[in-house]
Amino acid sequence: YKTMDFLRQDLSYIFDIEKISNTARAVWNALIEDDTLYGKRVYTGKVGKKLGISKYKVKNALKEIAKVILRNF
Repeated sequence: YKTMDFLRQDLSYIFDIEKISNTARAVWNALIEDDTLYGKRVYTGKVGKKLGISKYKVKNALKEIAKVILRNF
């Protein structure tokens, strides 16, 4: 099964333990809900447009998410 399915199950509780920012949480939820927002990479512009934030904020949120994932696996 897809990587996103695996991550979806494991990360919800980690995100609750680790205090991740609201922006990072919103970006993560957007990626889970809409699989047109990523292919080989995350389309930061598309995610930003959907959430009404700049793609640079999306990029920083992704870095934050990545750090949480790396710390916990």
